[in-house]
Amino acid sequence: MDDRQDLYREITDSGLVCLKSRLLDGSGVVDHFFTVRDGSVASDNNMGLHIGDDPGIVIANRKRVLEDHGMSLERLVVARQVHGDRVTRVDHCDRGRGATDHGQAIEDTDSLVTGSRGLALMTFYADCVPVFLADPRGRATGLVHAGWKGVALRNSARTVEAFHGHWGVDPRELLAVIGPAIGACCFRIRKDVADAMETAGLGAFIVHRETEMWADLAGAVCRTLTDAGLQREHIRVWPDCTCCDPKNRHSHRRDGEQSGRMAGVIMLK
Repeated sequence: MDDRQDLYREITDSGLVCLKSRLLDGSGVVDHFFTVRDGSVASDNNMGLHIGDDPGIVIANRKRVLEDHGMSLERLVVARQVHGDRVTRVDHCDRGRGATDHGQAIEDTDSLVTGSRGLALMTFYADCVPVFLADPRGRATGLVHAGWKGVALRNSARTVEAFHGHWGVDPRELLAVIGPAIGACCFRIRKDVADAMETAGLGAFIVHRETEMWADLAGAVCRTLTDAGLQREHIRVWPDCTCCDPKNRHSHRRDGEQSGRMAGVIMLK
């Protein structure tokens, strides 16, 4: 199965559109989904409580999509992202953190991992790279939020190390799905971003066009994962660019501070 064939659209019982991975479905160990922008839902189906939208509307958006997947706000754990490389292990004592109050989310982290069944993890995106990770033996699952700073810090590799350190998961067994992110078609970068990627050994994912530079963040994350020991055949890279699709994707690069947030959610069965 190639990367494009892995991605499919799901229509939930309440009529919401979500994106899902055949690779993760086939593992049988996790439930997961990625939300999309949807003009028929309040605030364009924004999932972020931290951008100034009416909190009641955002919480209702979360509640609806979670319940459509047999999940709940009460058993949700949310990250308060800072574009770093901290990985946080959570369990049932963290349930509900950030579900209805962003100030109560797991602070200063861009990666959540858990070995607790029935605990849903949620992270947010509007151009940054979502990374879903799952151990096919069902020992653990996780989510990574990787903007250019996280990519340059190789935070996906730090998360793979956490799977091995906490649960003894061999990276060669891990499954990974890299979700919708801004593409090299739209992500023009400055010299400081290029220098950070070069320092991280990811210069191959800088595209030079005349006097300007652009970055392939999803490609850089894929390389980071294979460098960390994952097998390429266990990785899927969804091909869509968030900035190119105003109907279905929130994009900070395109819409600025007014941009909503999409959510990645994963739960160990």
